[in-house]
Amino acid sequence: MRICAFPKLKMAFLASVIVGSASAPAAANGRYPAAGLIVLDPSDPKHIVVRATYGLITTADGGDTWKWVCEQSVGFSDNEDPMVAITQNGTLLAGVFNGLSVSTDRGCNWSFVGGDLTDRFVVDLSTEKQAPQNAVAIASNGIGGGKFLTQVFESKDNGVNWSQLGADLSEDVLGLSIDVAPSNDQVVYITGRAAAPTYTGVLLRSKDRGASWETFEIPGANDTHPPYLSAIDPTNPEVVYVRLDAGEADQLVVSTDGGQNWTNVFEKTGGLLGFALSPDGKKVAIGGDKDGLWTAPTDTFAFTKVADLRVKCLLWTDQVMYACADEFKDGFHIGVSENEGKTFIPFEHLNEICELECPQGTTTRLECPKQWGAVALTIDAKSCGAGASGGAGGTGGTGGSGATGGGGGCSCELSSEVAGGGAAWLGALALLGLLRRKKNARR
Repeated sequence: MRICAFPKLKMAFLASVIVGSASAPAAANGRYPAAGLIVLDPSDPKHIVVRATYGLITTADGGDTWKWVCEQSVGFSDNEDPMVAITQNGTLLAGVFNGLSVSTDRGCNWSFVGGDLTDRFVVDLSTEKQAPQNAVAIASNGIGGGKFLTQVFESKDNGVNWSQLGADLSEDVLGLSIDVAPSNDQVVYITGRAAAPTYTGVLLRSKDRGASWETFEIPGANDTHPPYLSAIDPTNPEVVYVRLDAGEADQLVVSTDGGQNWTNVFEKTGGLLGFALSPDGKKVAIGGDKDGLWTAPTDTFAFTKVADLRVKCLLWTDQVMYACADEFKDGFHIGVSENEGKTFIPFEHLNEICELECPQGTTTRLECPKQWGAVALTIDAKSCGAGASGGAGGTGGTGGSGATGGGGGCSCELSSEVAGGGAAWLGALALLGLLRRKKNARR
């Protein structure tokens, strides 16, 4: 299960776009410090992971303390925003440009899955809501001439082993997002673009868990308005929510018959950076940093604006709604609402983040200390004592919040190279912009 997400593609050679007030700091890698995805541990409600523009942050105590994991430890950097998921046993999965990165100790050690996923761009991944030990991932590589090798993989053991699910997709199809229907694990949906050079936006549906696929065009979806899955109804596998990403004036479209017909239910002036479906599927929330937060019943889609929040991601649980916001404009980085988004209280502030304490020899202990100084200054972080780089904390990252004060002291040297040979498949420059605008609004 995942909630919402920003674009993901490593394009360190492209200029970053900095959004925000002139008084707000820019991140160490040239990006505005913002969160774009909230993921809950299906077995431990106190374990929450947030993907941000400066790495991952995680809490093991329900938000009392927040710990940071650098991009380099996970295996991504710069402008890449990976999809992240948590499986049934707490394993962290991150789909990145160079493969599928996995951590079994809550973020201290990360390693790449081998086999057919070696050096593959894992465009998207998802865990199954009813059986979160199961996960699916989609990988795409360009093979020239506007063609792609796009394959679906699955794991049924918390990300330990992966095998291909069904046959390769058509070489005309570049997959963009994937999800399994919560009420029927045989129903799998993929959105993507197809048929160069016009690049029609499509929805692929399988009713037999990848053995065969049906393809439906999505009206209005194309190369400049690529489609991304936002949600599948929790009780009806035929009801699918898709966002058409226009950069500005995004649209939310809905199909009630598995992709055969579509209705545009929401369109505003800005990008729709957050989407959440209520756990019972009866209400929807959507919003962005220009249009605020809107909600509606799913039987009418009569939307009402409920808050002026600069929404960057949303998550709706049985108890509360979480939102990523603009710390410098909204007053918090992550907020929580008990009244369906009408009001929020701060759940996490940027300056509350400290390093994740990890043992000697772990990837986070090896990679993150040299990045922390610049990140700490960027977010005005507290001084957390020895922190991950100097302490011998455990793998769970449950250390204390530490005393207040200035940020850490290490210099930051962020690579701007595309690592690991991943650039080889970027033959078509048009693909770069498409994937950089990746699924901003997911459930």
